[in-house]
Amino acid sequence: MDIKSINSISFRTLKEPSVEYIYQLQLYLHFFQIKQGVLLYVNKDTQDLKEFFLEYDEALCRQLLDQLQELGGQIEVNQVPARLEEWPSNGQCRYCQYKEVCSMVGPDQVSWDEFKERVIKHEESIKNGDSKKRLLS
Repeated sequence: MDIKSINSISFRTLKEPSVEYIYQLQLYLHFFQIKQGVLLYVNKDTQDLKEFFLEYDEALCRQLLDQLQELGGQIEVNQVPARLEEWPSNGQCRYCQYKEVCSMVGPDQVSWDEFKERVIKHEESIKNGDSKKRLLS
């Protein structure tokens, strides 16, 4: 079981669990070798509950694990992965404390050294009073 808390507005419109939470639960099921799990949403304002039962999906887990392995490979060769294709409109991006980092990475993967140069240039632009300037869109 995985428990998520959300506000009343989100709770009222919730028809299906978020894909990110489905992926998270699927990996829990995989690693703990459990065949079924529950995503339990709690309304923070009223304590009402909504539950979603999910069956283990081996094919989905293989896909997720392959993606994680690919990410690990990029890290090993000092590559910063490309940002999400749907950046910045992805719902998670709106509230992410690292969204400015994604603006510096760009739509394609870059070497770690190139990324460090972009961060330094960005910090210099902030010091020079140009804090609203974006390096990449």
